Amino acid sequence: MAILKMKRLRLMVARSQKEELLRELQRLGCVELTENSQALQETEEQGLTRRESSGLMALKAQQGTLEHAMALLDKYAPAKSKLLAPKPEFASDELLGGSSVDEALQLAEAIAAADERIRRICAEESRLRSVIEALEPWKDLDLPLEFEGTERAAVLTGSLPGRIPLDEVKKALDETTEEAELFSISEDKRARYVLLVCMKEGLAAAQDCLRRYGFTATAFSGMTGTPKEGIAAAEESLKKLAAEKDIWSADIAGRGGSRGELKLAADQVSVQIGAAEAEERLYGTETTLALDGWVPVGQESALAEVLERFDCAWETEEPDKDEYEQVPVQLKNNFLTNSLNMVTNMYSLPAYGSVDPNPLMAPFFILFYGLMMADMGYGILMIVAALVAMKKIKPRQGTLAFCQLLLYGGIATFIMGALTGSLFGDAPYRIVHMFNPNSTWEGLPYLFSPVFNSEMVLYGAMALGAIHLNVGMIVSAVLKVRDGKPLDALFEEGSLWIILVGGILFVLSALGIAEIPRKVGVIVLIVGAVALLFGAGRHSKGIGKLTAAVGCIYNTATGWFGDILSYSRIMALMLAGGVVGQVFNTIAAMPAESSGVNLVTILAFLLIFLIGHALNFALNLLGCFVHDLRLQCLEFFGKFYQDGGKPFDPLRIRTKYCYPKE
Repeated sequence: MAILKMKRLRLMVARSQKEELLRELQRLGCVELTENSQALQETEEQGLTRRESSGLMALKAQQGTLEHAMALLDKYAPAKSKLLAPKPEFASDELLGGSSVDEALQLAEAIAAADERIRRICAEESRLRSVIEALEPWKDLDLPLEFEGTERAAVLTGSLPGRIPLDEVKKALDETTEEAELFSISEDKRARYVLLVCMKEGLAAAQDCLRRYGFTATAFSGMTGTPKEGIAAAEESLKKLAAEKDIWSADIAGRGGSRGELKLAADQVSVQIGAAEAEERLYGTETTLALDGWVPVGQESALAEVLERFDCAWETEEPDKDEYEQVPVQLKNNFLTNSLNMVTNMYSLPAYGSVDPNPLMAPFFILFYGLMMADMGYGILMIVAALVAMKKIKPRQGTLAFCQLLLYGGIATFIMGALTGSLFGDAPYRIVHMFNPNSTWEGLPYLFSPVFNSEMVLYGAMALGAIHLNVGMIVSAVLKVRDGKPLDALFEEGSLWIILVGGILFVLSALGIAEIPRKVGVIVLIVGAVALLFGAGRHSKGIGKLTAAVGCIYNTATGWFGDILSYSRIMALMLAGGVVGQVFNTIAAMPAESSGVNLVTILAFLLIFLIGHALNFALNLLGCFVHDLRLQCLEFFGKFYQDGGKPFDPLRIRTKYCYPKE
């Protein structure tokens, strides 16, 4: 698999065929439109062309209306969606046509209007509750709220702090004016609600007296009738509003069956937005339009077949090397490498003109993941989950890649679990000995075990790491030779391989495994070291050669040591997952070992077993992925990978709630 070759597309078409052309390009889905800023600026300055405009903002407003209506339906009429239900499929013509958008917009606006009425009702309810709360302390007052006194007498309502004795206030008021009386209406923990009756000429003095005790006047502006009548009227209004709100809520809920129509219309508008965004990249004259873009070489014939139906002129050409940074990247995948797309996308796409890492990474990623999980039970769970999801939801693109990766990781996990004799840890061994403590069965057979052969597993993990890194170096060397830099490949990767061969020969000789003179290994090591140091300083002068040599020795020694040691995490995760599973099995079997096997101890075993392994499975599922990702992105990619690729983003049918039929 590789990075697809791209060609630059230049096209001119009659303006009258603009909408039809964009629709066909969306249907084809293989042309990424770009904006030729330089050509547009030059021709605009001369008054020859102009940029195309579209109704993009209006379309986005329509999309917002539809999305808001669906959110309201989720609020008032939650949908009972089936578990793992697939998205519906529609023909491309239906998604491109947009015939149901107008009707759906009317429905969305009706839903929004009903919700707006409900929000106004809620605001009015809040106001009425505030009125009731304000009138509640005064419900024993028989005077109308609008009553302010007679021709000579004044009436004033207000409150005093609850901590101040009323008798003390009354005494002070009597000393201030004899023609005033203070009546207590009600009180609570915070305040005492009072009514002041006095002659109008003594009102100012009475107020000054009461203010010294924290008196606060209470106004009932706009209210009429007694407080009891006001509370009763507010409660009656609340009942009417609640009934009206139920009617409007039921109206929205009754439209829940139209959720599918709204989703289809939202996707149709999304398709129109894609065309409008593409339209804004076009430029032209009164009668013609021009567009620039990129098309994969393999799709050029399909594009030509479409363009034959239009009055247009077009050409394609290979990009120059200095244009590679502008060329979008699309990876060619098969059933295996497609699963690694999500990994590559999480890091960065490869630069155009470099190498697709997925075919190189796929076997190592899946193998390392299987080694880290290494349990037949967990592998079966992953395989079943992936197959069920792929059958039920019929995933595409990123979701399909995730399901495929889960499937391949599950297969590798099952195989490595079989090699290590692990089935939910040592569950078979524990179950057998729980029912028969005198059994001599030692558990499932294994080829190697992270518990009993931890050193061998550690050395094997680091050996796999060495192979992994050397594959990356081979790719790096091939790329350098391809780019006309064979000496860089010789002195950088070649010198390290010479050192590696010399080290192997020296070890074989020292251990007596092969009849090779020890000095042969030493000579090869010296040759490799000299080549490495010479290559490090061959572009430097003077003291720079010395500093380059020192830096090369330090970086090579520490870098390779750290990289190889990093692969010990394979053994660590394999050991940790297995031991944690065994610990949960041991804890689960304890009740049966101490009290004998009965219904209660069996239920206790199952409960602890399920909870423990659910936790262990969830932690390892994520942890192994993260650590595997680190080995690929840091250690492996660091040897050869050239990132920075811009993803290929063609004009196509983009949907959120449904799939276009294939």
